[in-house]
Amino acid sequence: MGEDSRGVTWEADKERILRTAVPYFEAGKEIVVVAHSYGGIPSTVAVQNQEVAERSARGLKGGFRNIIFLAAFSIPVRGWDLITTFGEGGRQALYDDATEEESKRAFKLITTHSQDAFETEVDFIPSDITIPKSYIICENDRVIPVAVQEQMINGTPGMKAHRLSAGHSPFLGRLKNTVDIVVSVINTDA
Repeated sequence: MGEDSRGVTWEADKERILRTAVPYFEAGKEIVVVAHSYGGIPSTVAVQNQEVAERSARGLKGGFRNIIFLAAFSIPVRGWDLITTFGEGGRQALYDDATEEESKRAFKLITTHSQDAFETEVDFIPSDITIPKSYIICENDRVIPVAVQEQMINGTPGMKAHRLSAGHSPFLGRLKNTVDIVVSVINTDA
């Protein structure tokens, strides 16, 4: 993201996730990924070969033990990208649960995003993930309509669905509700 993002794909975001996670893995920690919005794409790909059982089979400690998609995009078919999947909303759609002040503050923090991140095909998709996977449907989301969120769930075998009465970014205006459902999902899948 940012002015220097031209030509940058989701691969850079995946690498950032792994640079953050691997030191915890090496310390024997197991991580739950909570992927929001576009983050569903690099988070999915970051899980590849880094699940607890896969790492253990290679004699490594730690790993990802669960992934939770929170109003997140997921690509259903290998070789597709975000544009192929969903086709071509500003502040109100992104932050409709937040106060006017919160949404303005958050919107100012947004930087430009590389188009290449949306147009780079993926070769590892949610149905390839073997750890528990859940999707939290945000019922008032105006960025990813409920029908689209449900379609992503239905297209992913083993994906558990949970619902939250919230818009696209519930961690701003509905933080407690968001934390409660994430903790519930983690405890259910433990």
